[in-house]
Amino acid sequence: METEKQLTHWEFRHKLLKRMKSGYDLARPPDAPTNASVSVASSSSLLVNFSEPLNHNGAVVTSYKVEWSKSSDFVILEGEAIVRSLDNLQYEIIGLDKNSYYYVQVSAFNMKGYGPATLATPSSVQPSSWHDVDNILPRSQWKVNTLEDLFSQVRQSRPTDAPAIKEPSGDSPVQRKRKSLKNLFSLSPKFQKSLQRGIYLSCLLYHKDKILVTPEDQLPVVEVDENYSSTSIHTDFYWLMKIACTWTDVKSLRHDMYKSTSAGSTHFRGKLLQAAALLQSALGISDLGQFYHQPLKDNNGSTVLVCIKEIKDPKFLALGSGKWVSLAKLHRRMTVIDQDSSEAHELLLNSAA
Repeated sequence: METEKQLTHWEFRHKLLKRMKSGYDLARPPDAPTNASVSVASSSSLLVNFSEPLNHNGAVVTSYKVEWSKSSDFVILEGEAIVRSLDNLQYEIIGLDKNSYYYVQVSAFNMKGYGPATLATPSSVQPSSWHDVDNILPRSQWKVNTLEDLFSQVRQSRPTDAPAIKEPSGDSPVQRKRKSLKNLFSLSPKFQKSLQRGIYLSCLLYHKDKILVTPEDQLPVVEVDENYSSTSIHTDFYWLMKIACTWTDVKSLRHDMYKSTSAGSTHFRGKLLQAAALLQSALGISDLGQFYHQPLKDNNGSTVLVCIKEIKDPKFLALGSGKWVSLAKLHRRMTVIDQDSSEAHELLLNSAA
């Protein structure tokens, strides 16, 4: 009886071993890992992320190998590491040279060995840090010089009877103060309190952690056109972004545009310049700053073009009825207002916060 039990037990073990051997013989190394990517972590480290292979090929993947090299063929490796934690498929490569480009590849391992490696994207990465760009000229430096040369050529080619284009220059503190005193004896500017369907122009002025708002706690907004009929404003918006490089010439540009007999977009662009001049007069500044990269639109059909400008000395602003509100207070207000609000004024405050 005991002999029969032992025989049955050994027969079972034999079948199990045969099944295991058959599985081992059929198994192959795993496919290459998927979604391998590498990003800069610091001036001396890179972060590698990846996902498991689509096919394990009959055997469980138990680890991954990360390799890095300064050559794309990986003939000479700078280092390698084994990742055994399968819950977090990433690895940070440290101690790298910030002056060198590195190539990274990842391969998966099962009981049949390592499978093919996948090259992380981008194909090569150089460790770097924002602190390394101090005292380095921006890449746009020479482009600015080119634009200034083009602007000079345009100025010289204008007709003799055209208004002179002024050289870009900021107002002096004395000039700004005179404008402020003048505004004390003038009517308060009428900014839009409720935005209906149409095009509007707004200016976000900030000083440190504060933003200038009207007595109604809204950004200064003026109407451009309530009957704008074009399907897209982007062409005119890109044109206005170029005007932002020479705000001091708004008056002369309006004069030239009104002399033009062409209709259509020219008429609307004249309204854009008129709205800009109104904002300049109301705020007591000529430089309205640069435009936010895209128009803000709400569900009511309102479209707002927003200028953003840093104010170095807020006491020279002419908006006597305005007030400076801290970002912290603005954040608290936005917690009360529905963050998904479609009103244009609330979209403006959301963008500021």
